[in-house]
Amino acid sequence: MKKNLPKILLLFLLLQPFLDVIAGLSTIWNLPNAIGIIVRFSFFIFCGIYTFFYTKKETKKTKIYLVLLALYLGIFLLHTIITKDTSVLFYELQNTFNTFYFPVIFIAIYQMIKEYHIEIKLSHIVLLFFIYNLFVFIPTITKTNLASYAISKTGSTGWFNSANSISSILSLLLPFTIIYIKQHTKNILMISISAIITLYVLFTIGTKVPILCIGIIILCNIIYYIIYLYKNKKVKQIISILCICFILSITSILLIPKTSFYKNIQIHMDFLEISSPIEVLKDPYLLDHFIFSQRLSFLKKTHTNYINSSLTSKIVGIGYIENYGTDEVNLKTIEMDYFDVLYRHGIIGFILFFLPLIYYLKKKHQKIENNFIRLNLTISVCLIFILAFFSGHIFVAPATSIIVTMILILYDQNNLQETIK
Repeated sequence: MKKNLPKILLLFLLLQPFLDVIAGLSTIWNLPNAIGIIVRFSFFIFCGIYTFFYTKKETKKTKIYLVLLALYLGIFLLHTIITKDTSVLFYELQNTFNTFYFPVIFIAIYQMIKEYHIEIKLSHIVLLFFIYNLFVFIPTITKTNLASYAISKTGSTGWFNSANSISSILSLLLPFTIIYIKQHTKNILMISISAIITLYVLFTIGTKVPILCIGIIILCNIIYYIIYLYKNKKVKQIISILCICFILSITSILLIPKTSFYKNIQIHMDFLEISSPIEVLKDPYLLDHFIFSQRLSFLKKTHTNYINSSLTSKIVGIGYIENYGTDEVNLKTIEMDYFDVLYRHGIIGFILFFLPLIYYLKKKHQKIENNFIRLNLTISVCLIFILAFFSGHIFVAPATSIIVTMILILYDQNNLQETIK
């Protein structure tokens, strides 16, 4: 275990984009995505066995948590059979597995790294970022890509089949890439090529998430550098940065109208019959449709079904098929992780799901001395919780939750200063 665990973790991490590509190609060829499901399910079982039988530190807490989680899931499935029937059991089970994938692998990997002093290196995270990038870039320029949207809007997800998932993953990994580039500024050619490919990919996907995230990341870094230079009385460098920002702004104004992101904004505005995005702020319906992609409407509908459900359903959850056996059956999730977990799995499921995360947030973390590194890691961690609210598919999708786990653990590593170099 001690000898092979670091290799297993690293291999599993680097396998993620390839598993997602297999899922995407399976969609193109109308084949079942057996490989990805088997690998991730096997790792899930491995994490459960490791946590229950092999952990040394905090063994009692993790064992109690797993027993409570298993007990809850058993009650949830029994409740599903009683209130619905066995024909929907597989659908409910599949979605439940996707949702509770995160807490199980999070506590398992967290324990593995603490006990065996395993390092997740910055180079591993950056390599992962560029593999995801290339699997969007290459298919897009070769016209072998999947579309981001089924109808109306434009965009490319490369060989991935989920625009939301790939957008979130690239957004969360981008701050690590900025740290890496900062530490390798001498290789101008590599930085230039990487930046061009990254920007091309982020604007090609066509969703709002990566563009808003890159704006937040760049703005925070610019503010950090201006404050740093101001404190050190380097006025010339501040002027240089402001000039570069001005040039980049002009370039962006000229290039953005040619991107899928801009075209989708225009298509959406035409559909809503508005001439300016500012009009969205004046109407709650437009705000929901334009900014939240109708998530607030889905939230209202599911909230009503949850309130009208039985007391048992409020405690255990209404599951993933609302109004089963009626003419108002609803399979649409809200795509806002916090609410999806609460309504689908009730009060008990919500508490059990977020308990490991709350424990993580409450503990004292290693103080990062390098302000630049601390800034970008904090941005990435903050984006996790922001995107979980606004776009979803962060905690409740295995492909994304694995990346989230690695980011949170990297932020907490005791030897972070050495690992990040």
